[in-house]
Amino acid sequence: MNTTSLIVEVLVGGFVTLIWIGLIIIKAYGIDYPDIDAFIVKYKDWSNIILFSIMAFSYQLGWVMIHLSYIATNRPIIIPLRKKIFGDKHKNYRTIKNKVYFNSNSDLMSGIEKDRSVIRLTRTGLLNFIILAIVLLFYKLWWLAFAAFIISMISLMQLRTVYLSLYKKLNDSHSEIMDDVMISNELFDDGRGDNPQL
Repeated sequence: MNTTSLIVEVLVGGFVTLIWIGLIIIKAYGIDYPDIDAFIVKYKDWSNIILFSIMAFSYQLGWVMIHLSYIATNRPIIIPLRKKIFGDKHKNYRTIKNKVYFNSNSDLMSGIEKDRSVIRLTRTGLLNFIILAIVLLFYKLWWLAFAAFIISMISLMQLRTVYLSLYKKLNDSHSEIMDDVMISNELFDDGRGDNPQL
């Protein structure tokens, strides 16, 4: 996965986080819309610096939310799906993943990285939009809150689908690698592995 895509991915998650944090601050301190307009007018000449600061802050928040969303979804979603695909092998998941990464071709790794990118976006979106829906309820913006909740549920369904896709790829690839290792061992055991014609 290229660096630009990763940066955009993190910024998107962080920007949504920044929205609900801003809404909480506005509600907690009783900031009115005229105050916001006055702030915008007062600091309009600083718009470039403010925009850069928002992007930098969003980037940092994006990484925080990626890790928090992993913690939030690990036990209820990730581990059960891992057990479903890997069975008893789920305890050795890291070893399996590393073996596949080390032995896989570029096409497989490209597919895996795309799945991981979608997982990070949907996992962060799931947590972000659940929180955003709750915050919007305090503003009595019922339809917006409902829309945010629906987006979070869609993110949940997509998250499960992509995790299953990723785990199936890893499991199938690991099985193929182990089969190749067993065949190689059998060839060497009966002496055919030393034959340069085979």
